[in-house]
Amino acid sequence: YKGKAPLTISLIQPALPSLQIETITKETPIPLPAPNPPSPSEVVVARLEVSDVRDNTMKFVSKRSKQKGSRDLTLTEKALDLSGRHNECAFYLHYSSAFSHLSGEGVLVPRCWSIKAPSVVVRTAEEVGKMAANDLAKFTTFTLLLSDLKATVQFMRVPGRYLDYYQTVSALLYLAKFHSCHWESKDEGGTLWEFGGHGFDEAAARCRPSESTSSFPALLGERLGGDLGKAVRDKVVRGIAGGRKWRTVVHGAVSMDNLLVVPYTDEQKEMAEFFPDLAIVGFKASGRGYGVLDVAGLLCRCVEPALLTHEQREEEFLGIYFEQLGKSLREARKPPLPPGYKWEDCAKGYDLAVLDLCADIHAREGAEGGSEYAVWKCGAVVDALERKVGGSTEPTLGQWKSIIDRDL
Repeated sequence: YKGKAPLTISLIQPALPSLQIETITKETPIPLPAPNPPSPSEVVVARLEVSDVRDNTMKFVSKRSKQKGSRDLTLTEKALDLSGRHNECAFYLHYSSAFSHLSGEGVLVPRCWSIKAPSVVVRTAEEVGKMAANDLAKFTTFTLLLSDLKATVQFMRVPGRYLDYYQTVSALLYLAKFHSCHWESKDEGGTLWEFGGHGFDEAAARCRPSESTSSFPALLGERLGGDLGKAVRDKVVRGIAGGRKWRTVVHGAVSMDNLLVVPYTDEQKEMAEFFPDLAIVGFKASGRGYGVLDVAGLLCRCVEPALLTHEQREEEFLGIYFEQLGKSLREARKPPLPPGYKWEDCAKGYDLAVLDLCADIHAREGAEGGSEYAVWKCGAVVDALERKVGGSTEPTLGQWKSIIDRDL
């Protein structure tokens, strides 16, 4: 398909030393949603099945990507794409194995059996500009061989614009367990992005929200694009770079495109403690960060806005995440929950994360880029901060930094 050489026994056998491979089925491409924004790379994902001489079978997913020189995108966008694909390989190589012991408890992360990636890591627009057209295949082709999550659970894309209540709770439980695995863990020096979701080009690293249903008021938009946005980013960057306290490995790009769910019936909803299986895929933007950054992405991008703006379930949702995080850390016997990371720390960190996300959305999408809940929540947090600053004039950068450092 599309001229790509199929995976062969000679390529797969080294990754499966316990099997004596006899046959490989033809790869069946999996339809993908159109990337938003457009990607510099052509990405093909397919399923295949491997059988050995004893008729044992294993199901896999192959993921191939290669940049297309004909696509009219900037060098910065191409560099960010390559950096993200190297980052995804690093996640699978150094970090994904930590989730295996939780796979039966709601944290489903594909196991990576084989990685084929360029030996030279291209990270800057200047490096991309120096590549000749005939170097594209050499420096921009990636192949991953992953376990197939659908081999045991029938996952599918979310069949709608937003997650419902039950899917939202499942996603929050998933994120809490995901974040517990590398909570305050020692960094694998330089292997993942320093700031999950940001990459090296902070202005372009976030994915766009799934839907644009509201707009930022003029004054709020000016503040997000001005001193308030700078003060928020400064607080986030200083905190993440300052040490391991409360820091973990984050997904970095929670969106509807990266969520898989299992369909459920109305009868199942009546069952006590029922929440459908859910998985999050696509780890290009993973890196070190605060777990609430992923929670903000989930609630601002993926959740039915009425659950948050009309039914006022924000505190309930954040509480579900916080309680499960503490439970998972205690089960793993990892400090500091309790008492090092308190509810107020989680709540304040979430407010900061929403401001950071909204500043990024406004910078990339303009006034019309926010979801109804994101605009409402952002405005409420900024109004509360402004009342504490006091005075009748617009707060300065120094005043915003001071109040954010103290209250968020």
